[in-house]
Amino acid sequence: MPKCPVCDAETPDGEERCSRCGFQFKETLHGDSRDSPEVEGNIDAMRKELKKKLNLLLAQLQNMDIANIYPEEIKSIVGESVQAMDIPLMLEISNPLKLSEQEMKLFETVTKRVDEAAMRESPLYQEAETYIKLANIFFWEENSKKAIEYLDTALLKEPKNETAMFNKSRILFNQQKYDDAISVLNKILKLNPESAQAMNFLELVKQMKERPE
Repeated sequence: MPKCPVCDAETPDGEERCSRCGFQFKETLHGDSRDSPEVEGNIDAMRKELKKKLNLLLAQLQNMDIANIYPEEIKSIVGESVQAMDIPLMLEISNPLKLSEQEMKLFETVTKRVDEAAMRESPLYQEAETYIKLANIFFWEENSKKAIEYLDTALLKEPKNETAMFNKSRILFNQQKYDDAISVLNKILKLNPESAQAMNFLELVKQMKERPE
């Protein structure tokens, strides 16, 4: 799979845009005069702009005085940081998002501030979507316990959030906690009996549970 020249994300063959940052790399893959210096210059400019944005957000988070800042301000900076990292909402078990060193540092600082603020305020001040996306990174970094914790917080915020429940079921499945995964999937189907995604995955979980050791 080709790598995006801006954010280094891998994108399936045949795609004209980066699935992560949206960069259109169609013009840079011909290997002829269309791969102009102007295009390369644009790539460099986009890289610099992305790094500048990430550095600015990181500095804001690092200099943040949790004890003397309004929850809405924390929510705004955290939300902007998560958006800048462009973390997908749906958890892909076999296709993890690979963060750059700079993005990883931002992620670690974001989650540190989120946890600190949650101890002072209610953890529910953040959007459920923020917790869901951060949970994905925790899972990909092999911290399933923290991922489940963040998904549970998202579900406290939005008890009927199907994405949070489905992602949680996938992590439980990956841990071979089949009964727990089935329980979560049944909750989805109780809320949305027409969810093909939940029905199909439930069937797979049941098959794995019944498979002989």
